[in-house]
Amino acid sequence: AYALNDFYLTKYCAEYRANIVEVFIDKVKHYSYNFFLNNMPGSIVAKVSEVFNNVPHTIVFTVISDFLYFFLVALIACIMIFQIDKYVAICVVIWIFVFLYNSYYFYKRANILNDSYAITRPKIYGFLSDFVSNILSVWFFNGIEHEKTTLKLATDDFKEKALTYGKFLCSFYIVQGVSLVIYMVITLLLLGKSSGNITAGDFAQVILLNYTVSDLLFSVSYKFRGFHTILGLVKDSIKIFDCPTYFRETIAPQHLESVKGKIIFYDVTFQYQNNTNLFKNISVTINAGEIVGLVGYSGGGKTSFINLIARLYDIDSGKILIDDIEIKDMDLISLRNNLALISQEPLLFNRSLADNIKYGTFGATEEDIIKVAQKVKLHEFIIKQPESYNTLVGDRGVKLSGGQRQRIFIARALLKDASILLIDEGTSQLDSITEKDIYDSIWDLTKTQFKTTIIVAHRLSTLLNVNRILVFDNGEIVEDGNHQELLKKDGLYKKLWDSQILGFLPRAK
Repeated sequence: AYALNDFYLTKYCAEYRANIVEVFIDKVKHYSYNFFLNNMPGSIVAKVSEVFNNVPHTIVFTVISDFLYFFLVALIACIMIFQIDKYVAICVVIWIFVFLYNSYYFYKRANILNDSYAITRPKIYGFLSDFVSNILSVWFFNGIEHEKTTLKLATDDFKEKALTYGKFLCSFYIVQGVSLVIYMVITLLLLGKSSGNITAGDFAQVILLNYTVSDLLFSVSYKFRGFHTILGLVKDSIKIFDCPTYFRETIAPQHLESVKGKIIFYDVTFQYQNNTNLFKNISVTINAGEIVGLVGYSGGGKTSFINLIARLYDIDSGKILIDDIEIKDMDLISLRNNLALISQEPLLFNRSLADNIKYGTFGATEEDIIKVAQKVKLHEFIIKQPESYNTLVGDRGVKLSGGQRQRIFIARALLKDASILLIDEGTSQLDSITEKDIYDSIWDLTKTQFKTTIIVAHRLSTLLNVNRILVFDNGEIVEDGNHQELLKKDGLYKKLWDSQILGFLPRAK
């Protein structure tokens, strides 16, 4: 019986846990990017872990094995006592219901305390994740004591909430203990005043059954306390699965195998969730095959423009179309299949160099990977590594330099061979010579494969070969033209060009 129990317990727990993680991963594609900006990775992982660890075993199987077992034992005990003395049996039933009602009443009142206690744990996990991720900053800026102080605030809150909850539970057990004493006295009085038909064996049997039921009641109550605590943690954590899906999808979204790359912004208005207004009724058309640069002061809307094309956020009003189809009517997967992104923050998976390069093009051959690595001047570095292309890069690519991580990101985007290429300061960590070589590869690629390319750049010299340049200022496109045309306008672009002596843009005034 124990062997079968353990077998099925392990089997179904594993299946249930695997399903939990799969559900979370599946839901992620519908979340807004804001969700990940506003929640620390460690806190998200902690919440998923709470559900992963506790729902299958602690919650589901506790209900099945412990609570069901108590119900069956209590039922049999009541039947046996009823055959000896019906008044004592009635007393047992009343005692069970009173005990369970008191437990329910106390735990209902404990909900608020338990919920506030449950919230404190993911905060500590989130802090630890943040601390480990930024360990270099902690070391070089001597932040250990500051971090200990910050952690103490979180742990003090955790201990305070736990102590408050513990005191409440203590009062609960005192009340239940007193009620048990009263119940046992009443039971003994009823047995003493019995008609005399009760034998010494009956008396001992009733006492033993009472002891068994009472012991099980306290055991179930104690397990219910743990069950209730875990339930509070899971209730807080499961909100991550209950997050409303941010993207408003149509009933039958269109699935597109490939697109030509024409992009239209029509009267687009957009603001972030913190009510920061950005775009207001902007309209612009980028034709298929065009190479377009985006320039302007930091915070002017360049990265947000790219993010809206990738539908990391939904616009408030207006339309964004690709090949005359609104992106909100497209299937998200097929939309992003047609986009390749080279971002300014090249964070990698803790997997091999080859796996990171071919991410998104999972069927790429070794020859394909080597060819694209050579294009971005990465091949010579890779073959010198202990395991060549199978070398692990470490957490977020920590074993590589910033430039090497960025080249892997560029190689990944080039290998994907998407219809629309988005570059957001994608070469900011590379030297000028390597940057020129990579952009030469990008120009060749766009010309031969008819890609639409949008490049955000602070180094304006990288945009001399683009077809058009859009100049952003406070969420508006204030200028539109090629390099020579914009210089002749003597506007913001010329001001930025003239000021860029040291290779960076001046501050907005």
